[in-house]
Amino acid sequence: VIVIGAGMSGLGVAAKLRAAGIAFTIIEKNAEVGGTWYENTYPDCGVDTPNHYYSYSFNRNPNWSGYFSKRDELFAYFDECADTFELRDHIRFSTEVTRATYDPDQANWQIALRNPDGSEETVTANAVVSAVGQLNRPSFPDIEGLDTFAGESWHSARWPEGADVTGKRVAIIGTGCSCVQLLPTTAAAAERALVFQRTPHWVAPARDYYRAVEDGQLWALNHVPYYAEFHRARMILTFGDRVWEAVVADPTWEDPDHSVNEVNAGMREALIEFIKEGLGEKQHYVDHCVPDFPVWGKRLIVDNGWYPTLARDNVDLITDSIVRIHPNGVETSDGTLHEVDVLILATGFHTNQFLWPMEIVGRSGQRLDAVWGDAANAYKGVSIPDFPNLFCLYGPNTNIVHGGSIIYQVECQIHYVMQCLTALVDKEIDAIDVREDINAAYNEKVQQISRTLAWGHPHVESWYKNSRGMVINNSPFSLQQYWEVTHDVDLGDYHLLQAGDNEAA
Repeated sequence: VIVIGAGMSGLGVAAKLRAAGIAFTIIEKNAEVGGTWYENTYPDCGVDTPNHYYSYSFNRNPNWSGYFSKRDELFAYFDECADTFELRDHIRFSTEVTRATYDPDQANWQIALRNPDGSEETVTANAVVSAVGQLNRPSFPDIEGLDTFAGESWHSARWPEGADVTGKRVAIIGTGCSCVQLLPTTAAAAERALVFQRTPHWVAPARDYYRAVEDGQLWALNHVPYYAEFHRARMILTFGDRVWEAVVADPTWEDPDHSVNEVNAGMREALIEFIKEGLGEKQHYVDHCVPDFPVWGKRLIVDNGWYPTLARDNVDLITDSIVRIHPNGVETSDGTLHEVDVLILATGFHTNQFLWPMEIVGRSGQRLDAVWGDAANAYKGVSIPDFPNLFCLYGPNTNIVHGGSIIYQVECQIHYVMQCLTALVDKEIDAIDVREDINAAYNEKVQQISRTLAWGHPHVESWYKNSRGMVINNSPFSLQQYWEVTHDVDLGDYHLLQAGDNEAA
């Protein structure tokens, strides 16, 4: 098996492959493991899920220092996992997959690699597991004059080592999770911080965000029998399906433009009060900070002092659209030129191009990007018709909005993939290819359900959706439901192939 990526998903499936005695190699484009936790080093970069839940169920860490730990501790955890499961010798670092082609005559995959020295080679595998994630290719905004800016400029996911904004005028474009996390520290150091907002987000209170784990809690997690399991189960409930009723639309609800049901409306009112309280004397920002979509239309951002930071004297929230970038600043639609020394692009990632920029060619010779267009889909988020023995982790419609840990989701997928791989051995078959009719029916159901959930609401414009408004990133299932969806493989959903079965799927 070739595993593409040594981040959270890749290391997780590799640990299970090694335990099963299945030969594997991980291809990793970076020089280290960790994926997003290796690449993102911006100030206060961290997780929005409690750490005792954001870890593998099969390698829990009882010694997290905080309830929402930061990037360095998260990277150290995954770095340690690579050693614990003896995976490092199976990883080819600084190597990229450029193309993968299925060979029906041999029932295997031919994978083209670009090595660290720039040379190219091709390796062969019976199966490919894509563990590239959704948040690993930075997206740069299409703004006129961006390349003319004369000051320092970088994407939040490519934060320069040693970057110092002390005493400088700093512009941050974007108000998603990365901006929310990096702004307090940045604003405290800068002479002035200008936040350019296109769309506001709902931000949820989090009393434990900067709280250290108490000594007694650490002792209990390490020594009290079954306490760690209980604590994790409590996290799953509190930060998972407990809020599911708030995201499902009530077709009889009286205010469908702003909320999807009564519970959702109550959360909206509570969060608006939280905004007002946090903004202090800058109440004129309130209207700019209240989203026009329902709560849970996008994943709630965990608060780290966002509104009090916007209320600082040296912070400006700018909601006029950006017209162009000049060498010395940012021009907005009201004609103002905002002069700045540093430009930070907190503008997210290429999320809807799931395996981009790799070229993936299937059983019938079709390229995956041509098959998908901008409507990526997969059976249970894992299998794609006409691409035998190609399995996606964190693939289409597997992201979570209402809460929970993406590691939970990925472990469900790993469980499913491992069943598929062991079935190849048990049944003495060379490949499995999910049936087109099965995949089509599944994804029709996915879209049908998605339209009834908060993130499918017509007012929601997000990276969750494609150009036609289809939700292609997020799971339409509660955590419990997705566990059930992925728990058992039915080989009747697949074509069972042997080498030489080269008819088009």
